[in-house]
Amino acid sequence: MGAMQSRASRHAPVGVLAVPGRSAPKAPVAPAHPAAGAATPEQVVLDLFAELNAIVERATDRSMAFKTLHGGALTAAQLGGENAALSADLGTVVQRAAEAAWTLSGAGQAVVEVTTLSGKLHRATAGRGDAGRTGDPAVGAGHPWPVTAVSAREISGGPETEDGTGPQSGAGMGPETEDGAGRRVGSRAGARSSMTVPLHFGEVGIGLVTVTSSRPDAFSPAQAAALRHLSTQVQVTALRLHLIGKLHRLGQERESLRETGETIFRRLFFDNPQPMWVIDVETERFVLVNDAACAKYGYSREEFAELAAGVVRRDAAQWAVDLGNARTRNTNLKARHRLRDGRVIDVEIATGPQDFGGRPAILSIIMDVTERNRLQKELRDGALRDPLTGRANRALFTERLGHALAQAQRRSAVTAVLFVDVDDFKTVNDSVGYAVGDAVLQAVAARLAGTLRPGDTVARLSADEFAVLLEDVGDVHRAVDVADRLHDAFTSPLEFRGGSLTVGVSVGVAVSTASGPGPQEMLRDAKLAMEAAKDAGRGRVELFTPRMFEVVTDRLSLDQDLRHAVERGELRLYYQPLISMESGAIVGCEALVRWQHPTRGLVPPDSFIPLAEEIGLISAIDTWVLRTACPQAAAWCEAGHPDFFVAVNVSGRELGRADLVDRIEAVLFESGLPPDRLEIEITESTAAAQPAEALEELHQLRRAGISIAIDDFGTGYSSLSKLANFPADRLKIDRSFLFAVKSERDDAPLVSATIALAHQLGMKVTAEGVETPAQLAFLRRRGCDLLQGYLFSRPVPADEFEALLAQPPAAITHRLIGQRPRRSLSA
Repeated sequence: MGAMQSRASRHAPVGVLAVPGRSAPKAPVAPAHPAAGAATPEQVVLDLFAELNAIVERATDRSMAFKTLHGGALTAAQLGGENAALSADLGTVVQRAAEAAWTLSGAGQAVVEVTTLSGKLHRATAGRGDAGRTGDPAVGAGHPWPVTAVSAREISGGPETEDGTGPQSGAGMGPETEDGAGRRVGSRAGARSSMTVPLHFGEVGIGLVTVTSSRPDAFSPAQAAALRHLSTQVQVTALRLHLIGKLHRLGQERESLRETGETIFRRLFFDNPQPMWVIDVETERFVLVNDAACAKYGYSREEFAELAAGVVRRDAAQWAVDLGNARTRNTNLKARHRLRDGRVIDVEIATGPQDFGGRPAILSIIMDVTERNRLQKELRDGALRDPLTGRANRALFTERLGHALAQAQRRSAVTAVLFVDVDDFKTVNDSVGYAVGDAVLQAVAARLAGTLRPGDTVARLSADEFAVLLEDVGDVHRAVDVADRLHDAFTSPLEFRGGSLTVGVSVGVAVSTASGPGPQEMLRDAKLAMEAAKDAGRGRVELFTPRMFEVVTDRLSLDQDLRHAVERGELRLYYQPLISMESGAIVGCEALVRWQHPTRGLVPPDSFIPLAEEIGLISAIDTWVLRTACPQAAAWCEAGHPDFFVAVNVSGRELGRADLVDRIEAVLFESGLPPDRLEIEITESTAAAQPAEALEELHQLRRAGISIAIDDFGTGYSSLSKLANFPADRLKIDRSFLFAVKSERDDAPLVSATIALAHQLGMKVTAEGVETPAQLAFLRRRGCDLLQGYLFSRPVPADEFEALLAQPPAAITHRLIGQRPRRSLSA
């Protein structure tokens, strides 16, 4: 039981009450229409609970302000304004209740009706139908204040009778059902299911809550229970607002109608559906208890009269404090009460000072909030737990990690975080389905927890990523030992319902230091170590090092700079000559992109092209290269080199996008370069992996007269059957195959076989990376067609390349013979 507010004048009316509504329904109610999808049924109930309570609390605050300013007495104008405000409050209650009833029931339409203090009917509709409206109802006889008498009506297939009901099912209606919760199903067109819950004050109806649906049997027992619960909240709130207004009237009439006011108070007190009691301030005993309190607590009135008020409280010390506060002022407090059968419930109590029989007393209204608190705890726990595995989620793990780090700093202890990722988990989902995948994740979480100490925390962060918190781990070596043990634990199959599966894990380890880091930084470091383990081959344990952070930071910086390189004009195009073995003349060139970074200098393509492919910028770069190289090649053709061609690399990410052919043809048209003067290069690994759609694009390019070359041949491990059917005009032998050629007589069987195979398939051969006269002599004996490498020239800007074009073939072929080639940025 709780204490009450400060004592007012001995002639003041009963203290104004502000008590929350009832608890939420125990069974969840699934929303049945889009309007309900924004929140769970439990949250809808809790939100309505809070809103109705806030309305009453605002009315209570107004009442207390009037009591403070005017001594409890109001002028006629003030009383009229307050009644209008209370009527508006009730209108808000009705409107919000209709919206909540519609949400909870999934109905097509929800209607709530409650009579106002002035005798007007508040009616609100949610869903389909007319907006809420206010009207003048007929007055029901015997009601404690003007009210429309209402009753539940069934939905029928014929006209209503004079008493408000329709024909019975035997009158050509078809069968009807009633489930005991006020649900009736009829056959009227457009409304085939209905639930109605009447609102009562004592034995008199004061309103109703009705929901209808065009679907037969639309409402479940759980929805019926929820509707009853909502109706109780509306009923209690309406009575509380009415009590506030009635107390105002009693304050006006207290001198002349003291006995009448006490009679009305007693009727309101005993008929109130909420537990209420009055405690004598001096004896601390119950002097008045209503029926609802007897039913809730299990004591009769006679038994209550023999009890000290503190007997229902579990905390005697706090009870004394609450009682002291209630003697001097209004209070709203929380407590735990013990029922007669030993059960303990959570309650919220609104108290107010009360003059009772000439003695100071305390009036209390008690609300059982046990179920509401349970729902709130479930919602709170749900925000901190992974719903699939039941383990901690990221929020709870971060909170515990922060606490552990604070404790570790005070004790100079070591805390470690292990970041665990299931290797190739996407393959599990793709091959056996998400249901089995979820079971595997549950088994992974259980295996992790079973391998660790009881106090260690296992969390699922996202998808197949887990984290482990090791407090007081000792030192970094101990943390790595635990990580190794976790890794080894997954060598045996995971058992789960429906089968077993063996999976591997990659583990990253990060440990705390004296100066930090914080929780977020430790998680980041552990994940970086895990990614390093994956990059090193997966199924490994890696310890975080500062170098890992430097690499990822540098990559992020390069990423951001690269996103603006094209628009800032930082890309450069270099050209490396292609030499004809037969004539020794430059017959073409390969266009090679470089990035002139403002602070890093000239960045080679192998440092930024993979990044550009990963972040989706490769299309813009390839397009820029085409639009730069093609006009330049066209100019060289017109300058006296009509057979000159340019080779341009195209990323495999560009193939299969359906616009590659159009983009290339558009560039050729704009530049004036003939199609047979352009060669598109794609790597062997890209060529081997292309689907039919991408291969068709390559065929279209060849039909347009554009040549196709397979770059880096010999490194992609493509099958000969694919090579035979691939639409290619030239093979480019990777430079690594020439490393073994040290003299003219050395043998390089793979190079020889490749040249012979290409010629058999009707393709020309270009050898990349030619750097020595011995390699040149070897390739001449093997019948290679084109040569490219530092023996002839490194990649150079366009103006330097023009100087190479102006030289005679002999100068190009022999000028570096006998010289040691310089290594620089190669193709």
